[in-house]
Amino acid sequence: MTKSEFLTELRNGLLSCPEQEREERITFYDEMISDLMEEGYSEDIAVAKIGDPKAIAAKITEDIPLAVLVKQKIKPKRTLKGWEILLIIVGSPIWFSLAIAAVAVVFSIYAVMWSFVAAIYALDMGFAVGGLGCFIYGFMGFRLFSGLFWFGSGIFAVGAAIVLFIGCIAFTKAMVKLTKAVLNGIKSLFITRGEE
Repeated sequence: MTKSEFLTELRNGLLSCPEQEREERITFYDEMISDLMEEGYSEDIAVAKIGDPKAIAAKITEDIPLAVLVKQKIKPKRTLKGWEILLIIVGSPIWFSLAIAAVAVVFSIYAVMWSFVAAIYALDMGFAVGGLGCFIYGFMGFRLFSGLFWFGSGIFAVGAAIVLFIGCIAFTKAMVKLTKAVLNGIKSLFITRGEE
C-alpha cells in the first residue's frame, strides 16, 4: 500500500470526526510515514509498519467523545426552510415526548442493572457482618453445642461472603464491559465510513 492510499483510507475512516481533528490525524500519520522513509524504509514497508488504516481510524473514533460525534453528525448540511421548521415545531409534542420516553426507558433499564449490582454487594456485606456476628456469639456462648453451631454458621456466612465477593467483582467487570459495548454501539451509529 502506498502512502497516498493509506492516507486516503484513513481519511475515509475519519469522516465522522471534526474536520480539524481529522486533518491533524492525517498530518500526524503523513509525517510518521515520511520519517520512516527518511530512516531508509521503502514506502511499502513504512506504511506497513504504521498498521491498518481502518483499525487506526476505528481506534481514533473510539477515543473521540460521543457528544463530539453527535454534534458532527447532526450538523445541518443546509439551512432549513420555513415549512420544515414549522413541521418540526408542530410535531414537537409528539416526537419530543417519544424521545424523552425512549431515553427514560433506556436509562431505567441501565439503572436497574446497576441497582442489582449494588444489591449483590449489600447481600455480600450482610453475609460478612452476619458471619462475624456469629463468630462473636459463638465464642461468647456458654453452651458447647450452641457455641459450635454459631461458630459453624459464622464460618459458612464468611465463606459465602468471600465467594459472593468474587462473583460481585466478576459481575461488576461484566457490567462495565456491557456499558462500554453499549456506548460504542451508540457511538457507531454516528460514525460515517468512507467509500473506497
